[in-house]
Amino acid sequence: MIASNQAKAETQRMLRAVQHALLILHPPEEAGEEVRKLTPLVQDKLQLGGRATAYVCQNFACQAPTQDIADLENLSTQH
Repeated sequence: MIASNQAKAETQRMLRAVQHALLILHPPEEAGEEVRKLTPLVQDKLQLGGRATAYVCQNFACQAPTQDIADLENLSTQH
């Protein structure tokens, strides 16, 4: 899951880094409320410090959030 605004350049880089995975984009604005209603998994997954933040989860367990593209690529290839 990536918590961020889709229009941000850093968000687009993260989206490209994990394009092979099931992905949930959780926008921080009011639009995010709809995502939270449909997917309870995102309730506590927020962007940190106003930056795109990725959460890599598998089997109901999530790794620590990351804002680093290289870390995201490594985490997503491990799952």
